[in-house]
Amino acid sequence: MNGTKKPSRRPRTREKGTPFPTAILIGLATALVIGLLLLLIFTLFLYRAADPVALSGILSLVALYIGCAAGGFVTMKRTLDASGYSACGIAALATSALALAFCLICDGSGKGVISTIGYYAGIFAAFFAGAFLGRQRKTHPKSRRKR
Repeated sequence: MNGTKKPSRRPRTREKGTPFPTAILIGLATALVIGLLLLLIFTLFLYRAADPVALSGILSLVALYIGCAAGGFVTMKRTLDASGYSACGIAALATSALALAFCLICDGSGKGVISTIGYYAGIFAAFFAGAFLGRQRKTHPKSRRKR
């Protein structure tokens, strides 16, 4: 023999993702950390703005939703299968519960019912948008068209 090794005929094992509860916690932590970092950056931006009150509400929502989308993306990348959508749903529920507790503590009422529902629906939509962007795509070999 020439010393070359024969390739194995065993199928390659798929990579295993992180466990379900761990993926939920990682997604929630990612959403909170990214959201808080963006909030800090936007606060520094608002410090230089001429009218910070007009932009503060919009930029805080943008920071929250971008953080939620990042959390959904990371959750889906960590689970490596369809259970990532369930993990994103639970992480979005936990984020909504934290936002509700924060609103109750700070007494941030004064908004209408429709805007409050839109606020919490936006959290879920951002998580699932991030999960959709983070899902694994099936790779198909490009077929050649015959002429």
